[in-house]
This record gives sequence, structure tokens and C-alpha cells, in this order.
Amino acid sequence: MTDGTRRRPTVIVGAVLVLLAAAAVVGTVPTDGSDAATATTVAEAKLVTVTEGDDRLWPYTSRQRDVETRTLPINVVVHADLSTTRRVLAAGDDRTWTTTDAEEEGIVVNENSVDWSETTGADRYTYVETDDGGRWLDESAQVHDGAYLGARYHLRLYEVPSGEDTWTAIQAHQEHWDWFRLRHTVGSTARARYTVEHEFYGTGTVADVSRERFGNGGALDADGWVTVFDLVDWAFYEETALSGAALVLLALASGRSLLETGRDLGAAVEQSRLSRVHLALFGTLFSLPLFVRVTAVTLERALPWLSPKVIAAPLYLVLAVGVPLVAGLLGRRLAADDAFATATVGLGLGVLLDYSWLGIATLPFGVVVHRLVLLVGLGLIAAGGVRWAATPIQRHRYRLVGVVIWVGALVWALAGL
Repeated sequence: MTDGTRRRPTVIVGAVLVLLAAAAVVGTVPTDGSDAATATTVAEAKLVTVTEGDDRLWPYTSRQRDVETRTLPINVVVHADLSTTRRVLAAGDDRTWTTTDAEEEGIVVNENSVDWSETTGADRYTYVETDDGGRWLDESAQVHDGAYLGARYHLRLYEVPSGEDTWTAIQAHQEHWDWFRLRHTVGSTARARYTVEHEFYGTGTVADVSRERFGNGGALDADGWVTVFDLVDWAFYEETALSGAALVLLALASGRSLLETGRDLGAAVEQSRLSRVHLALFGTLFSLPLFVRVTAVTLERALPWLSPKVIAAPLYLVLAVGVPLVAGLLGRRLAADDAFATATVGLGLGVLLDYSWLGIATLPFGVVVHRLVLLVGLGLIAAGGVRWAATPIQRHRYRLVGVVIWVGALVWALAGL
């Protein structure tokens, strides 16, 4: 039996272990099991009373003007109009407003110059019923703290005119730009709500604050409670919390399984098989995700007049095409199991480093599974080189399967993971 034939089961076992790890991950991530998912019309949807004047709100946002395309829950309500709400968020670090126009307010949250600023995002709608009847609203404003192509807290504000009781509903969430989906992935609604709360606590801005049960939990970490603010003053509390923890789930799910496959890199060192090619393959794939992220955020801030998606397009190609190209070119110089393990662990830890830099603590289960499938595809591409292979046909089949998995995973993500 040739070396190539002996290594073939090792690589296949590694792929199976990763997929099993992915299945285990799926079982640990919460899904949306709220009753709102069963509503198909506004008449069937649960509306909540927001003001003493009996204004009612459908406590979610949606992609279209219907309840069936529901996305995220409303999690903050401010009993003030849009202008007042925005001016509270935009207050300078002297705790006072320096202009009469909220559009002109500079927003300095702390000494590190972390800014709330106007931003763009996909249109989302919510439904309200007031004395003027029921109607769908699109967002009145959007602001964010962070970078469009990095990680950010993103707020959509909906002003609801209702006589003297004009109020503003806010959908706040934490998200990051996902290079494989070419759109944002939401990681938390609770952390964003806490950040908004922290903007108001301990200042003269808030006359009263309470948490009311809207029963719109179930999506991600939403618990169905909404923070409600009544404002009386123009002071502003300057500190905000932008904290994060390293995402360890991906490393545990993929790295442990792969390192157990034939003892992987440890065995390579013992057998003097670790070479410059191992280091080049690992180092390149490990550094690419964070390199692309930092480059994107740097360009976004240096060229504010340029659409972030124009910046994202060529950088996406670096990941979608450059990563498998590097894996294929360098992997062909290694044994199949070495190439599989080095490429998969390298990119897996690189993705982990990227999430750590962004401060991402949680991910939807579909995103985690998608990344694991990408790792399997990449590992097979790296293992499929034909140079120095005793059984080149079999190794070539690895690459074919890997390319199919990699391309399929990219299409899967772009089509709406």
C-alpha cells in the first residue's frame, strides 16, 4: 500500500470529524421559537401598547411591509420625537448641545473617539397603530458606532407621530461585516440594547427608565423585554460599552478534531516533516482574514465618500479566490494529511482571530456550520495536489471535491445563508 493510499482515510476521517463537530455546534445555538413566527397578517400579529394614548406597535422589524418577513425585535422605546432622541445620542462630551440642529451635532462618546455617526443599511419596516390608523413605517434614521466593514452597533430609529405623544422606537443590534455573505451578520440584540441604556443611565437626561415585557424574544439573545425611556433634560452620559470576547467555539470545534487526525502537526514535527512550506501555508491562511478586515476598515475611514461595498468587492475576491489558490499551490508540496491539517487549522484560527479583533462573542448557528464546511472544502483543496504524490489520481479527486464544497459554500452564503 502506498503512502498516498494510507493517508487517504486520514483526510476523510478528518473531514467527517469536522462535520460531526458542526452538527454538535448546531445543537448548542439558540433558534427563534417565538409565537410571532406563526403570524401571516397584521391582524394575526401581536401588537403591544406603547403609550397612555393606546398607541400600539408590532414589536419587530421586517424586510417588507408584512409580518412574514420579520427580522429583529424592537428593543428600545424613547418617549420623545426623533430630533430629541438623536440629539441625546449626539450630545458632546461637555454634556450639553452646542447647536440647535441635531444633524450638526458632533458625537464623541469617549476619550478614544468612538463615534456614533449617520450610516446606511438595508430598509426595514415596522407597523404601528395610532389615532390616525394603522400604517407601516420605514426607518426615520440610522446611526452606528463602529465601522461598516468591521463590527458595529447599529440602530434603526422609527419616529411615530401621535399628537403630543410622539415617540421613537429603536431596533438596536450588534453586527459585523461577513466577507463570505457580503452583508452583515447580526450577533446580538441584547448587547446593543445594553449599550443604548448605558448612554442614558446616571444623567439628567432620563426622567424615568423601565423595562416592559413586549414578548418579542426568541431571536438570537432577545429576551422579550424592551427598555423604555422618558426624557426630561439635555444632559448626556458620555461613556459607552464596546466590549467583546474571543470566539472560541470555532477553534474548539475544528482545531481539536483536526489535531487529533493522525496527530497532525505534532506528528509532523516529530518526524521532521515540518518545513517552510508548512509555515508558509499556515501563516498565509492564518493572516489573510484579519489582513482583509483591517484593510477594509482602513480604506472605509480614509475614503468616506466611497461606498463601502465598492471597497468590499475586490477584497472579497482575495478571500474567495486567493485563499483556495494559496491552499492549492502550497498544499501540493506537502503530504495529503499535512496539507489538509495545516490549511484547515490555519484558516480556522485566522477566522477566529478576525472575530476576536471585532469583539464578536456569538454567531448564528448557520454561520458557524458554514465556516466549518468551508474549512473542509479548503482542506481537501490543499490535500489534492498532485506533485510528489504516489497516487496522483486519488489526490486529484480530493481537490475536485474540495473545489465543489468551497464553491458551493460560497454560493450558499451569497444566496442567503
